[in-house]
Amino acid sequence: MKLTVLGSGTAISGPDKSAAGFALQLPNETIVIDLGFGCFKNLQKVGIDYTKVNKLFFTHFEHIDHVNDLTAFLFAKKVSIFSKLSNPTQVDVFGGPGFEDFIKKLLTAYPVLKNPLFKLNVSELDSFASKKFTNFSLITKPMVHESSSTAFRFEADNKSIVFAGDTAQNENLVELSKGADLMIAECNHAEKETPNHLNAMQFARIASRAKVNTVMLTHIDPQDEDKDFKLMVSKDFKGEILLAKDLMQVNV
Repeated sequence: MKLTVLGSGTAISGPDKSAAGFALQLPNETIVIDLGFGCFKNLQKVGIDYTKVNKLFFTHFEHIDHVNDLTAFLFAKKVSIFSKLSNPTQVDVFGGPGFEDFIKKLLTAYPVLKNPLFKLNVSELDSFASKKFTNFSLITKPMVHESSSTAFRFEADNKSIVFAGDTAQNENLVELSKGADLMIAECNHAEKETPNHLNAMQFARIASRAKVNTVMLTHIDPQDEDKDFKLMVSKDFKGEILLAKDLMQVNV
């Protein structure tokens, strides 16, 4: 599996960081996890053909920095088909509780997407569920952030990657991440404790208890970007530590 960071920032990060988003390239398919503002352009910058991306997963939809570029993606898909640059296909989008209603409202706000020239299949993922796809398997667990917040564990070719999205510390993330090759989670704060985000100490303890091989910290608050997150996390976690950067690519 090849991971590309499409966006490593927050809603208020500067011009060098797009909002949250990742692409996961499998041997026969590329999927996208979150698509915040700026991520659609970054998808193209790294040479991934968006016309061949047909599965998108969203850790939550309540916050724009995780879903803003979904409309750009869908509209570009429609225009590419209309312009005969690609063929009609099915696009599957997945999210947590309430996702179907969110998409209905989104299509109401953008009527041009109601007839996208391709089949748009919208699915709500059940909490504590597992699902097998053609090229990978998926396990989900609810997170502590918004009502739709869901973490994903993707498994393929005997490798596993966990995407936590935004979340406070919780046992579900420990369970979902056990033995994972890579755990990607927000680390919004260095030391500050909040009810819906992780700080460095909380992040490290989760990763250590889950015994993951490698972690990637993302979604760091700009006010804390001058802090040494690697040092802080390494006090409790002894595996490899990566700091997410836009357009960064990692083989798992």
